Amino acid sequence: MPRNILTASLSLALAALASPPAHAIHLSTDGRGQVLIYPYYTVNGGNTTLISVVNTTEEAKAVKVRFRESMNGQEVLQFNLYLGPLDVWTGALIGDSEALEPIVAPAAKLLTSDRSCSVPQISAEGQWFDNFEYAFNNDDGGPYYNNRTRAGYIEIIEMGRLTGEFAAAVTRTEAGLPAHCQRLVDAWRSGTQGQANGVWVDHPDEGLLPPNGGLYGGAEIVDVANGINLSFGAEAVDGFYTLASGSLHQYPDSPKPDLGSARMSDDGAVSAYVIDDGELIRLDFDGSMSAAPGLKAMSAVLMREWIYNEFDINPGFSTEWVITFPTRGLHLSYPTQPGTSNDDREPFSYSYAPPGGEIVYSYAGIDHKLRVTNREGELPLNGVWFGGQPGRPGPLELAANVVGMGHRVYNGWSWFWHENVWHGGQPSPVLGSYDTDFINPIRNEGTARLLFSGINGQQLQDRNGHVIHGLPMLGFSAIKATLDGPDSALANFSVTHRHHMKTTVDRADEN
Repeated sequence: MPRNILTASLSLALAALASPPAHAIHLSTDGRGQVLIYPYYTVNGGNTTLISVVNTTEEAKAVKVRFRESMNGQEVLQFNLYLGPLDVWTGALIGDSEALEPIVAPAAKLLTSDRSCSVPQISAEGQWFDNFEYAFNNDDGGPYYNNRTRAGYIEIIEMGRLTGEFAAAVTRTEAGLPAHCQRLVDAWRSGTQGQANGVWVDHPDEGLLPPNGGLYGGAEIVDVANGINLSFGAEAVDGFYTLASGSLHQYPDSPKPDLGSARMSDDGAVSAYVIDDGELIRLDFDGSMSAAPGLKAMSAVLMREWIYNEFDINPGFSTEWVITFPTRGLHLSYPTQPGTSNDDREPFSYSYAPPGGEIVYSYAGIDHKLRVTNREGELPLNGVWFGGQPGRPGPLELAANVVGMGHRVYNGWSWFWHENVWHGGQPSPVLGSYDTDFINPIRNEGTARLLFSGINGQQLQDRNGHVIHGLPMLGFSAIKATLDGPDSALANFSVTHRHHMKTTVDRADEN
C-alpha cells in the first residue's frame, strides 16, 4: 500500500476511535456526555460526600438527578435539575454519626446552597433521603432501615435542552441568580379547584429540544476529622438519546428516565459502540430480542471482562476498592426467562434475595476469578481468600460494593447478626462501609485482578450474534496512609486510582 494511502487509513481509524459515531451509546472520550454515573457516595465512618455537575454548553438543560443506595440500587432521592448556560450545581451529602447504633442510623441528607433551579426546590435545611422504594409495601428482601440510604451511587441523565421562556427562566441575571425558578415549579403544578395543570403535566416536551450532551461531574469523599479527601470523576456516557425530536423530560417523581431509557430510533432499536483491542465494534439490540434494548445497550458500553488495580496494606496503609454495577437493579427487575436467549436479567445471574430463601442475601454473590501478584509479578505462595463469612453477603453481591484488602481480622472489622441480617460492627477504615468484602492478598503491596468471563452467563449477545463478556461495572481504588511517627510532618494522605478494565467481544463473523 502506498505510504500516503496507509497514512490516510490510519488517520481515519484513529478518528473513529476518538469520536465514535453519534447514533450509538458510547463512553465519552473527553469526560463529557448526556449521562453521568458517580460510582460511590457515603456518609458513614465520619465521611461527607461532595458532588458537582457542570454544563459546559451555552444552552439551558433539564437534568434528572437520582441517588441509589448501595445494597440493591433502589432510589433514595431524585429531583429535576435545570441548569443555565455554563452553569455548575454542587451539593453535599451528610449524615449524623452512626457510631452508637449503625443499624438504626439516620438517613443521609442532601444539603445545597446552590441557586440553580430544581423541582422540587431544596430548602436551606436540606432534603433527607428515604426508604420508600425498599421498605414496607416495596420490601425487596433486604433491611428496611434508613441506614441503607447512607451509601450508594449517583446517576445524572440529561433529559433535554430548554428553549424560550423556560431557558430564560434558568439563565442568570446580572445579580448572578436564575431569572425565575418559580416558572419551572409552576409548569409541573397539578391543577386543583378548577385551575388548569401546569404545561409540563400534560406536555413534558413543551419548550424542550433533544439532549445533546456536554455534562461532566466529579465527587469528593471527605473525612474532615482525619484530613482525608478522595476525589474521582463521574463516568460520562454519550449518544444516549439521538432522536431528532422529543426529549426524555419527565415529572420530578417519575422513575424515568433511567439508565435503560436510551432512544436512538423510532422502531426502538438501540446500538452501543465498544472498543476491543483498538477495534471499534457496534452491538445492536432491539425489541425482537429484548424488552429492554436500551438497558442492554447501556450495559454493553460498561461491560468489562476483567478489572485490575493496585493495593498497599503496609503498616499505616489501608486499601479499599469500589466496584459498582449501576445497571444491576434494573436488569433484575425483569422476570427470569430460563432457557431463552432474551433473558433481560442477563448478564446478572443472581437476584438480591435467593428464591425461597430465609436469608436476606444469597451466598453465591457474583462469580469471578481472582489473581494477585506482588510488584515483581510474583504470584503468592499460599493463594488468596475472598468473600464473607457464612451467612453474610456473598462476594460482590451488592449494587455498589466495597472490597477491603486484608483479612477482616487484620483490619479489625467484625460482623454481628440482627433481625436475620449480618451487619458490620465497625466501619471499614477508608470508606466507612458496613457491608465489606475482603481479599487477603498475602503480600503487602502489588496488583489484583478480578476476571468476570464465561461464568454463569456473564455476557450479553446482540441481535447479530456478537457476544460481549463480563459485567457492566465501574469504580476505583482508594488508598489511605496514616503515618504516625517522629519523622512525619503530615500524618494523613489519600489517593484514588480509577480501575483499569478490559473489554472483550466475540464477533459473530469470527466464530
